[in-house]
Amino acid sequence: MSEPKVPRDLVAEARRIGAGDPGADLERRVKDMDPPTRAAAAVVMATEGASYPDIARVLGYPTARHAKEAVWAAISDAGADHDNVERMRSLQSQRLDRLLYSVMRRATKPSDPDHLSYTRVALAIMDRQAKLYGLDAAQQVVVYTPTQREIAEYAEKVAELHRAARGAIEADIIDVEVVEDADVPAHRAS
Repeated sequence: MSEPKVPRDLVAEARRIGAGDPGADLERRVKDMDPPTRAAAAVVMATEGASYPDIARVLGYPTARHAKEAVWAAISDAGADHDNVERMRSLQSQRLDRLLYSVMRRATKPSDPDHLSYTRVALAIMDRQAKLYGLDAAQQVVVYTPTQREIAEYAEKVAELHRAARGAIEADIIDVEVVEDADVPAHRAS
């Protein structure tokens, strides 16, 4: 089994959220965490890319399912919508923000020899964020379902226009008599 992915800044994050002395061993720090603090640390680990089994093992959750529930509960408590899609979007957004932050300093430093490579990576991350939130959508599609009354009114208007158009065409028909040029008297010049 591979070593669990523990964020390198877990100690700083644990201190920021009140987990205790960063010099103490990880197991004691985890035991000292209250449930909201432990859930916040689980969100940090998930944002860093740790798997739920790794989060469970490092933070003392009985199963990966418990770790996943703790992560989603913490995200929900932080203001994300309870809908699964919104929670996934929130977690994905946090991950993308973290990635973007990690490359942005070098992407915006023209004197860096790898400036263009970092810029490409930053643009790719920003493109992914735009897709995540639908910022690239050209338009919003609105589906409207008319009521039976509206359909009947529309059908009546179309029928009325059709009747008017037929009547207008028939009214334009003129009965004419063809006259030959020989039958027409010539105009006299005065």
